[in-house]
Amino acid sequence: MKIRHCFIHQFGKLTEREFDFQDGITLISGKNESGKTTLHTALAALLFGAEKGRGRAAATSVYQANQPWTRPEIYGGTLDWERSGSLIHTERDLAKTPPRAYITETKNGSTREVGEADLPWPPSLSPYLYYNTLSFRQMGSGVEGGLADELRSHIINLQSSGDESIDMASALIELKTRRKELQKQIVTEASLQDEEAYRRIRELEQESFAKEPDSWSEARQALEAQEDAARLLAEKRRTVREEIRRRENWLSERQITDPQEVAEDLEKAEVLTEQMTLFKESYAGTLLPKSTLRIISVVSLLFTAFSFWLAVQAMQLQRTWQFICALVVLFAAMFVSSRYSRKQDALEANTHNMGALKLLLEKYLPGYEAKGTPEEASELSGYLKKVGNLFTSLEELKTGFQKISDELAERLGRQQSLSRRLEQQVDSRVRREKWEAEMRSLMDQKERLKPVLAENARLRDKIRALDLASDTLIRLAGEVYSDFGAPLTETASAVFREVTGGRYEGVRINNKLEIYAVQNHQLVAPRALSAGTME
Repeated sequence: MKIRHCFIHQFGKLTEREFDFQDGITLISGKNESGKTTLHTALAALLFGAEKGRGRAAATSVYQANQPWTRPEIYGGTLDWERSGSLIHTERDLAKTPPRAYITETKNGSTREVGEADLPWPPSLSPYLYYNTLSFRQMGSGVEGGLADELRSHIINLQSSGDESIDMASALIELKTRRKELQKQIVTEASLQDEEAYRRIRELEQESFAKEPDSWSEARQALEAQEDAARLLAEKRRTVREEIRRRENWLSERQITDPQEVAEDLEKAEVLTEQMTLFKESYAGTLLPKSTLRIISVVSLLFTAFSFWLAVQAMQLQRTWQFICALVVLFAAMFVSSRYSRKQDALEANTHNMGALKLLLEKYLPGYEAKGTPEEASELSGYLKKVGNLFTSLEELKTGFQKISDELAERLGRQQSLSRRLEQQVDSRVRREKWEAEMRSLMDQKERLKPVLAENARLRDKIRALDLASDTLIRLAGEVYSDFGAPLTETASAVFREVTGGRYEGVRINNKLEIYAVQNHQLVAPRALSAGTME
């Protein structure tokens, strides 16, 4: 793999810089702060990319350390390199979120856009190997913490005892190390768990439960009794409903719907039965044909009239014997005429009754071949009595059905009420058991946490003692700063100007003994300096 060309738009302190690399070794030389280390880092960023760090890592990331201070929207560059006959051209815009890359591969005269996963990397090449195998950087320095501690140690030792061999920095480091060890031993979750358990116990203590019944079995038996009674009533109600439906269907099939009409027809049938039976008993075997009765009736009337005429003539002629004979004949004729007239009237009435009986039989028994006998009238009366009784019993069944329905509804209401109360009692009992179980668990948890919390309190007391010792040492450093601050700053600035060839005006040391470089009357943090200047 060979790097051929690099153009940097902006990266760290490098702006609009172009570099060509030939076969063999390319030597990059320059003074401090000339950008040698920045170029080395820029090559890695253009090769592999530079992602923004997150959280605390963002402040020390390569991305953050080399982000331009002016025009931060221009951050990146291009890089050309070749391997195995392929020429790779990479353009990276690091200012975008996330950073963007445009990569092309030219091979055998054709150019195509490729992804980073398709690049012809050398085997096992990675940013780690680039930084630790292909080059050797100057050792990084962390001056803001370590050097300040060293300065504090020297100042306090010289000020207090005049002996520089006493290592206050090591003492501070030892205090910090010991503090971290103690901090790691603290079980932070224990306090949170104890507070949460205490809060939950207070919540549980505010809850209340309904009083449980004195006799659970009796309440359950009462509910079961209601269920059994309701079941029997429902079965009885179903049987009655089926019987009502059966009787209504029987009446509906015969088109009998009006009980009042049935009662009236029953009365008619009973009258017909009585009249036809009386006619049969009175005139059985003595009746002549209707035409014969009419002839006899007419002859009797004529003979009666003739006898009357003879009686009148005999009386006028004063013929006593003839008058008596005429009267006897007259009375005989009148007797015969009257008797046969009654028979004719009875026969006509019976004929009318037979017609009425046939109409009733056709009404209630369609297709029945009626003869019009008293027996048929009697049977019809019995049939209509049964129909009337059917209507009566149907009404009684309906009344009973309604009573059963009302009683069933009442029992179902009681059953639902009992069931609801039992459910509430069950729910209360279950919640009470859960409440007791949770309360026991929380109390057990607090008991288990007691030794842990006691140990945490003991460790925190030690940590506070270590913090007090560290604060005391730092306070001593601040107190002696007024005596050593100005001379130290002046001497350090002179040394720094000479070491950097006048590139920096000097250094500034604040009351916390934190060091900053001064350039163009501005303070520059050590992390913004090159590795060599930082050293």
